[in-house]
Amino acid sequence: GLSFDELAKERGLGTSDVELGMVTKSAIIDPAVANAAFSLSSGEVSQPVQGRFGVALVKIGKVEAGTEPSYESMAAALKKEIATERARAKVAELRDKMEDERGGGANVVEAAQKLGLSAVTIDAVDRSGRLPNGQLASNIPAGLDVVSQAFNSDIGVDNDPISFKGGYVWYDVLGITPSRERKLDEVKDQVETRWRDDQITSRLKTKATELIQKLEQGGKLADQAATQGLKVESATGLRRDASLPDLPAGAVTAAFRTAKDGVGQTAGAAANEWIVFRVTDITVPPVDLASEDIKKLKDTLQRALTDEQVAQYVTKLEADIGTTINHTAFAQVTGANN
Repeated sequence: GLSFDELAKERGLGTSDVELGMVTKSAIIDPAVANAAFSLSSGEVSQPVQGRFGVALVKIGKVEAGTEPSYESMAAALKKEIATERARAKVAELRDKMEDERGGGANVVEAAQKLGLSAVTIDAVDRSGRLPNGQLASNIPAGLDVVSQAFNSDIGVDNDPISFKGGYVWYDVLGITPSRERKLDEVKDQVETRWRDDQITSRLKTKATELIQKLEQGGKLADQAATQGLKVESATGLRRDASLPDLPAGAVTAAFRTAKDGVGQTAGAAANEWIVFRVTDITVPPVDLASEDIKKLKDTLQRALTDEQVAQYVTKLEADIGTTINHTAFAQVTGANN
């Protein structure tokens, strides 16, 4: 005899736990729940629905009839979607051709040249991504974890491509230089530079901590900056997944970890820079269920869910039927005996 709201309250669920807002049928990931929801009228509660994630009850608050958008309002989005799909198809085609070339014995440079792709050669780099002169390799895109994977590989190994920003990166290890202790003459300048940078960073961090303490005691950022001869800059419209040209990614991350009206500090873009900031406002962006980002998230979740279901099914089969490994065949296929 409990109502839907009473049942939710009994289970300790709040409004944010049970309300989805206005959604389209395609925006509901679970087909069983979507079908049940869109078979009800306003105010109705469904029978228990066996969905992908368990049993669910659905209550309909308000029903709005769908509308057909005009071509003019959808033209830009449609063109972008078509271009994106074509690009994905082209990337998949190039990936297959690259894999065919690699399977035929071509190295990355040879395969790239044949397919009209660019190949980048890094003469030497250490595990931290630094060149012999101590500088970070500038031709490795940020976020591409190719260095650590290269150090886990070897010369002549046909490495799997790395998925990166909608495309793929192939790499070969051309040579390995054994690690050694470098002589002082080789690293003296680098050691001095790093020591100076560390000293500057330490002093800046100490000064920033003192400044934050004053701000937390009620001081104003503009006043404190003026007494130190520093400048105050403002940045608006920050997003977790986006960076601004003049604002390091670390500063964006630190800002999103700080509450409204809170203050924080983080390293700047250079060794002689340190940033003290105050978060003056936090805006929760509206969720556009028809946006490209939400579509990508939905596709990712559906693929992950499918993979998980397949993995669970295979695990159950292995437990029910039992599995064995033919080590002789495995060695022949992988060349483990060579």
